[in-house]
Amino acid sequence: MLPRRNRLRREKDFRATYSGGRRYDLPSMVLYVRANGEETVRIGFTVGRKVGSAVVRNRVKRLLRESCREILSTLRPGFDGVFVARASSRGMALPEVRRLVASLFQKAGMVVESGSRGNALPEDLRECGGSSSA
Repeated sequence: MLPRRNRLRREKDFRATYSGGRRYDLPSMVLYVRANGEETVRIGFTVGRKVGSAVVRNRVKRLLRESCREILSTLRPGFDGVFVARASSRGMALPEVRRLVASLFQKAGMVVESGSRGNALPEDLRECGGSSSA
């Protein structure tokens, strides 16, 4: 579970992140990122019905939350992020979700370089590639 201060929960914050943020795509998920002017990182999750039943959607959210919790200490403060799971995220295992979450944060420039903090991303996660769209 993410700490309370790191959760994005209000609808207006989600809407502001969607409309005023940058979008980073992967085939199985999307990350919207927006500066929040605070000293924390707040993260929210959206998993629609196209992903599957309530059981499947909740599993996807749990995997995303756990992956974000693990990487939270390496993230640059001052951003809101919203993950939107696509139907192809159904059935993914935790290691794959971790890799994709790390890749999206890396693409968004939210990860602090390893020289700045001792617990930055492992080398295998830093090399995840992809493209972004505005």
